[in-house]
Amino acid sequence: MDTDVSDLAVCKKECDAGSERSCLALGVVAATRGEPSMSQQVLLDSCGRNFHPSCSPAAKHVRDGTGGSPPDPKRAADLFEKSCEGGNDGAACYELGRMAEAGLGMAKDLAEAERLYIQACKEGVQQACQARKLLEDQQPAGQGNAPSDDEYGNDNDADDDEDEDEEQDSSSY
Repeated sequence: MDTDVSDLAVCKKECDAGSERSCLALGVVAATRGEPSMSQQVLLDSCGRNFHPSCSPAAKHVRDGTGGSPPDPKRAADLFEKSCEGGNDGAACYELGRMAEAGLGMAKDLAEAERLYIQACKEGVQQACQARKLLEDQQPAGQGNAPSDDEYGNDNDADDDEDEDEEQDSSSY
């Protein structure tokens, strides 16, 4: 995209007039021009007005801390989710799947990561198709659609104990 300063001014004017597409363009161009704080703010504002295409680039700023604020993975996950679910943005679904797989900004959830990868793959994001295949290849034969947390060294025994206690409590009635 070959944009000169006058294009930024036009985008800003149109964004201020309510054109969310111009706000998205302004945010993207500001980031490429070395103005990440401006970019993040414009994109967050546009996403806040439910223009879903602005949510994913805003989420990247928030996740990576490139917009002048410290990284905030939880908020980034919420923004990617908004873009993925509300805007049918395959790239946002892929990014959210990566976060679910790693447990970044949310609880680690391999089944959710797989669901998001499938959604993104259906929307043409080849990286998501590959990520899903990697999840599938990591699981032992005959084990669901994604590896369990135990296979990744996560010890959820405390949760299991609570479930057993609840079962015992309900069986005593």
